[in-house]
Parts: sequence; C-alpha cells; structure tokens
Amino acid sequence: KAEHLIHEPPQQAIDTAHSGRKNGGSGGAVSSSEDSANDHRKNGMGVLVPPHDPNGPGEMGKPVKIENPDRDTKRKMDDGWKNNAFNQYVSDMISVHRSLPDPRDEWCKAEDRFLSDLPTTSVVVCFHNEAWSVLLRTVHSILDRSPAHLLDEIILVDDASTMEHLKEQLENYMSDYPQVRVIRAPERVGLIRARLMGAKYVKAPVVTFLDSHCECTVGWLEPLLDRIARNNTNVVCPVIDVINDETLEYHYRDSGGVNVGGR
Repeated sequence: KAEHLIHEPPQQAIDTAHSGRKNGGSGGAVSSSEDSANDHRKNGMGVLVPPHDPNGPGEMGKPVKIENPDRDTKRKMDDGWKNNAFNQYVSDMISVHRSLPDPRDEWCKAEDRFLSDLPTTSVVVCFHNEAWSVLLRTVHSILDRSPAHLLDEIILVDDASTMEHLKEQLENYMSDYPQVRVIRAPERVGLIRARLMGAKYVKAPVVTFLDSHCECTVGWLEPLLDRIARNNTNVVCPVIDVINDETLEYHYRDSGGVNVGGR
C-alpha cells in the first residue's frame, strides 16, 4: 500500500521540527522537536531533517493538529499551503522515517504467499519543486520498507526544479545513500517524459514508478513483483490510500474496499 500526497513546491527552511498519496499525519507539536529545529537553524543547516522519535508527531500515521496557532505560526502555515497545496508546516514536524500501521490483512501476511524468486526493481520517482520533508519521506519509506534484495536502486528525476534545496543540498544528502541516484532534466518536460527519462537509467528487470509525495507501508513491494514474476506481461498498480493534506493523517481501508490509481 502507499499513501499519496499532493505535490507542489515547498518553501525555505524547516519551521519546526501501502504506498499512498498525500492528502496526512500525527500527534501534535512537541517542544523537543521545536528545540531541535531551532538548534539546526542556529547552525545554518537551512532545511531540517527531523529526528525520529517513536512517540513524535505523525508516528503510526496519526494526525498532527495545530490548535490556535500564533500569528507567526499561522503565517508559516499559510506560506506552506501557498507553495505546496498541503500543510508543509505539519509535514516538516514529522520524521522522514515516521512509522505507519500495517494495513495488510492476514491473507497477505501468510508465509509462502509470494514466489520466493522475485525479480528486482528500480523505483523511479519524478519531482518538480517538491517539499523537502515530503520528498525525503518518500525516499526513506522506500528504503526502509523494501526488502534489500528486491530493491536495485531509486532513481530521482528532477524535472527542472527551481527550489534551492533540490539542487546541491539534495545531492549532498543523497550521497550518503548509494542506492539513490539523482537525474536532472535540462528543461521542464512534464511527468510522462520525466518518467521515460528515468526509465532509461533502469538496470533492474522491473521498473516501478512512484510519485514524490507518497509513503510506502510494510509489504508494499512483494505483491507487485509477485504478479510480474508469474506473468511478465502484467502491469500492476498498488492500492492507493490517502494522506490528509491538513494533518498528514494516514487513512487506509481494508482489502474489501480499495482505491486504485485515485486520490
């Protein structure tokens, strides 16, 4: 499963602290996260990578709600909405490694449910002016929840972003992750051409396309590769759950009612 977010540009520095799309999140502001954010800003880091606190905001897909924000916080929240069409302020409070519930039913979890000899895949993620915390959460959810022997690499395709944090800063951050490559289009080409551009760099027998504003849950990859292993002409799509765009809460359904390819 994946949770899917709405994309668009982010802003500047971080303000505080199944595969799905973004609409989502958790808990509530925690003073330790704010202190950490302030420390990072004092050190001139520009964009904060939130620490992973198992009891922190957004963990287990819970909503983050900002009650009665002061004027400065409200301004930052408004700027995030203007630049991204979702609550970037809340997203920036949530760890890029945040935990999510396991939405699978017992049938999916059964041993020997899938073939043992599954093909590897390269995951292509295209982005244009994506928010830092959202893009990193997408990448880390893939790395954290994909069996290592099945994930060949992640190819990030930059569709001519103009945001500074997506240039040298992104290159420097991803240099610590050898499975991640950043490919850049010389000019804006649009989603489909960007995906085709990324596909040219794929070395694995299977290519998987994900949006740059999603979070993969446990067990997201094996069912997709299993269908392809059984018939290599299959084109498969994951269940698309929803991440709330205001609170970043993760909403999912049981396997009896699912969204495929929707928001």
